[in-house]
Amino acid sequence: MNRKEDSNSTVKFDTLETFKELNYDDRQPCLLVLGKERFGTVIPITTNQIVLGRSGDAVVVVGKRGVSARHAEFVRENDCVVVTDLNSTNGVFVNRKKVKSARLIGGEKIVLGLVSLEFQYLTPDEIKCYESIWVDPIVGAYTKAFFLNHAPQVFNTHMGRGLPFSLLMIDMDKFKKINDIYSHKAGDYVLATFGEIVREHIREGRLFFRFGGDEFIVILPNVNSKLARQLAERIRVAINDYKFEYNGRKIPVTISIGVSDVSELSEGKKKLSKLVDLADKKLYEGKDCGRNIVRY
Repeated sequence: MNRKEDSNSTVKFDTLETFKELNYDDRQPCLLVLGKERFGTVIPITTNQIVLGRSGDAVVVVGKRGVSARHAEFVRENDCVVVTDLNSTNGVFVNRKKVKSARLIGGEKIVLGLVSLEFQYLTPDEIKCYESIWVDPIVGAYTKAFFLNHAPQVFNTHMGRGLPFSLLMIDMDKFKKINDIYSHKAGDYVLATFGEIVREHIREGRLFFRFGGDEFIVILPNVNSKLARQLAERIRVAINDYKFEYNGRKIPVTISIGVSDVSELSEGKKKLSKLVDLADKKLYEGKDCGRNIVRY
């Protein structure tokens, strides 16, 4: 991603007086990873300076997609944190504006290459709460709690604008047998690897959730039925072709996927819950046909 606009100025997003009113004495400045790379991670800024980039020379490695080796520096000052672009290839964007340097006080959206971050001040309990409530620690997918909190807002926004919206319901075929035959640790390995593969196949803005023990949802804003079916098939094939192996034992893993699209719902029933129910129905129709299938 190369953006041509440039700025050498320091952007101030609020006043010192406003910052002091927020009373952040007991809070830690943090970066929340919003995109797929290290998805859901909280990065506390615990020292006076940290450098984010894609190589081991950086203090924090945040991924390789459009990120320079040493991309940006975050420096704690008395009243704020200042982010500075370290002559990166793709620049630093704060609240969609390209900056050379910017003063952060909380709530800013930051983009480094294709990695999206949010700057916040969090207490230690809030950090633990964020990681445990919103992100599944094994799969690296958002939790059902986050789905119930966030997905309806995304859906309603797209319905209000008359945009396409699709959904994938994914189920791991006979996952209980994997736990029973190969061990629960092997099952966790399969889940974690499955999560990595799915995240590699979905773009920014297409959110991945663990909806149940071995059931998962991918919401696809602004994606029509045809594209959703193609994505589902790519994910199914990727899982089918991947060589899962734990402690020297090969583990056969397949998935079944139900695909639903908002155009299938009547005007009075265009609700996210109906879209989930429809994808779930198609998923189990697929399982009745023998599993390892995409049903739409």
